[in-house]
Amino acid sequence: MYVDICSDIERYTKTVCSAEDYHWAALIDQRWAPSKSWPSELTLQGFRRYLDWRNVIVNKTARRCTNRRKILSSFNHQLLTRVRQERHAGRIHTPFQAAIAEVGYSIRPKTRLAEHKQHRSSNYIMNVVDAMLRYRYGGAFTLKQGILFSCWHLAQPWLSEIAFTQLAQGYVQNAGGFSHYTAGFSNGSAWSKTPMKQWAAYQQDALQDGSLLKRMGAIQQALDAELASFDEPASIPRAEATPSTSNVSEEYRALSDRRRVVLAQYMKALIRRRQAELDELKARIDDVSMRD
Repeated sequence: MYVDICSDIERYTKTVCSAEDYHWAALIDQRWAPSKSWPSELTLQGFRRYLDWRNVIVNKTARRCTNRRKILSSFNHQLLTRVRQERHAGRIHTPFQAAIAEVGYSIRPKTRLAEHKQHRSSNYIMNVVDAMLRYRYGGAFTLKQGILFSCWHLAQPWLSEIAFTQLAQGYVQNAGGFSHYTAGFSNGSAWSKTPMKQWAAYQQDALQDGSLLKRMGAIQQALDAELASFDEPASIPRAEATPSTSNVSEEYRALSDRRRVVLAQYMKALIRRRQAELDELKARIDDVSMRD
């Protein structure tokens, strides 16, 4: 499946191609967008909706977006590398052990998820892959959506986006995800559009829900157990000038193990700090209640 998708992505990004490829790309650009938002003539001129929409429609220029093409081509190359590694491990007919993911924060999550599904104001790499899946397989293979975490502290939008993106390895560099922009840098709506009084109310609601601290304690115990199961990661072996696939896989596993240790330590520290903040906030609320 992924080999076919990679082939389709390469076909889509070509600016010089056959008439058949031009009309195929025009179908991709038109299928999941109103015709007024992207005239088919633009695709026939070598532009692509998912790559050049901002330059052509918003900025009204006749320039192709070379940066988006470069990033998408790099992602496509890394995805093929992952497929080859899966083949080498004998897992070609099974899903990736770590799914390709994209994590983001929004003050209106349900609306934002709907926008992603409609390919509006969304991640163009994720949209291209979704378009290829829909075109080639109909509804057999789709991108799944969900809400991972409900933020109740002002620091959590950017912290959680960073942590979840790292845990999912959700960047395009290794085709682990669709994220091509640094996590935690586009969460301004958390403070610009959400009043501090609202955040204070979220925190009080979290405190009144006794299951929150229990869940945090359970997560902390799980992380402690995971850390205890790790041996000190060995140093990563240096690859030769022309490393074999097995050497690359071993090096990747060593790096992955080290990341898991570091992330587990980070999450444990984060949980302990948040629990301390909750305890302090709870004490303040109890103090106010006693005064009243």
